[in-house]
Amino acid sequence: MKKLQSTVRSNLAAILLAREKYGEVVFECKLALELWPENVKAAFRAAKASVELGKFEDALQLSEAALKVDPDNKVLTRTLCSSPHTRHVRRLAPVNPTLSPFMFLRRL
Repeated sequence: MKKLQSTVRSNLAAILLAREKYGEVVFECKLALELWPENVKAAFRAAKASVELGKFEDALQLSEAALKVDPDNKVLTRTLCSSPHTRHVRRLAPVNPTLSPFMFLRRL
């Protein structure tokens, strides 16, 4: 039941993300993650919204949590790296590139 509730909240966050209501996206995704911490889509959407809000450290933490659950998630890495705000995140990326969703930013 918690997975279903988490999925519903994550889907609501997808709608809010499309409407550029980033603060609400983060709120819904955090509720979704409380219900089901392995919800990669919720973490991804919260990270994407956090980048748009300029909360780069939050985005990095959410991304790393999602990549621990699904380390081969190339969509997460590619989407976050394509944001115009990722130059700020590059400074915050950890030394270990295997955990960082921003590991491809070295080419910038």
